[in-house]
Amino acid sequence: MIHSNTSLLQLMPACIASLRSAQPAGRDELLLELVDALIYEVNHQLGTTQHDALLEPFEHFASAHAANDFARLADILDLEIMPLLAVAEPA
Repeated sequence: MIHSNTSLLQLMPACIASLRSAQPAGRDELLLELVDALIYEVNHQLGTTQHDALLEPFEHFASAHAANDFARLADILDLEIMPLLAVAEPA
């Protein structure tokens, strides 16, 4: 499991590329790992301001995940979640 913002940010480009790929192999496992890491980050590492800022993107993420819309998941990670994590400060 990923337990640091830096590790999560380093992993994110590979996750985004995988979600945009036409190759579904390993995608489910990748999503589970990514979701676990994001939940850990939000619940244990971020301050209240960053936590609150990520609530709406997480709702978008959950909706796209439920619809199996992998391209949308990649966009949400790339355009909504990564920028917030990049400037996040520890709790």
